Amino acid sequence: MEHEGITVFMMGTVMVEYNRKPMPLMGNPQGKMLQLFLILLYAGDKGVLREELLDMLYGNGENTNPSGSLRAAVFRLRKTLEGCGLPEHEYIRTDSGIYRWDGGGVPVYIDAKDFEITAHKALKQRDESLLKKACGLYQGSSWPSWQEKSGYPSLGSGIRNCTLTVSGCILYHEG
Repeated sequence: MEHEGITVFMMGTVMVEYNRKPMPLMGNPQGKMLQLFLILLYAGDKGVLREELLDMLYGNGENTNPSGSLRAAVFRLRKTLEGCGLPEHEYIRTDSGIYRWDGGGVPVYIDAKDFEITAHKALKQRDESLLKKACGLYQGSSWPSWQEKSGYPSLGSGIRNCTLTVSGCILYHEG
């Protein structure tokens, strides 16, 4: 699937591209900067409360200064985004304790969001072709472990449950 702007593949192997070229955020798929980036992109305009971000990224209790670590991750992400070829813009906004992705007109495609929307629509309409389209969006064999631990329902259990439902419906219709 070809998209201009930022393209995020979260279902299977995590990959982030800008105008079909890999973005240099991929160092460690378990890295906090990448996790922060994906969470903010997925949340979009709605944003994520600071406390939720702290819990998603540092909720395991291993970090002695989660607030400082979050500030450092945001700073590193902002600096990294400056070197990614994106138009100059402040992409990460904070307002009243809410962190938001502000795309500044750069289109964002996220396979997990596409899957979620398509699957829910297909199940609601009982549309087998949409069910197959939704299943076709999934390109992996497992869900990245950090997404399950993140506490962000749409990134883990919600889509995984939807995947199982869609898969079950297709097997039922084909059987």
